[in-house]
Amino acid sequence: MTNPAPVVSFEPVKYAACALPVGHPDYADYVIRVIFRPRHGQWAIFHAGPQGGDGGRYLSTDGSWSREEHLFDLDTARALAMDAAVTVAVPAHGRTAADVLAADKWKVVR
Repeated sequence: MTNPAPVVSFEPVKYAACALPVGHPDYADYVIRVIFRPRHGQWAIFHAGPQGGDGGRYLSTDGSWSREEHLFDLDTARALAMDAAVTVAVPAHGRTAADVLAADKWKVVR
C-alpha cells in the first residue's frame, strides 16, 4: 500500500507596492513589500531601501518607519503600502518616489 501524495498548497505570501514602473532603474530601491507572517496570520510592510543598505524598516500604524515589525490585516497593509509607495524616501537618493517620478516624467510610459 502506498501513502497518498501530500496536498501541496500554493499561497501568495508577498506583494510589492511601488510608485515607479517595474523597469525603472531605481525600482528596487523604492519598492515596498507586504509580507505574510503565517505565525500571526497577518502582514508586515517592509522597505529594504537601497541595495546593500542598512537592513530596512517596517511601516508602523502611525505611518512612520521603524525597525520594529508591525502587523496588519491584508486590506489595511495593502492600503498603507500603496499610500507609502508615493512618499517613501531613499536617503541615498535624497528623494521620494514622487520626486523621482517628477524628475523622470518624460520617461514614464503609461
